[in-house]
Amino acid sequence: MTSNSKPTWLSEDQRDICSRLST
Repeated sequence: MTSNSKPTWLSEDQRDICSRLST
């Protein structure tokens, strides 16, 4: 899998949570 736009240690779910926390 390619992880160019997003880190490998962050799944889509984690990214979503991170985004909500950053809001």
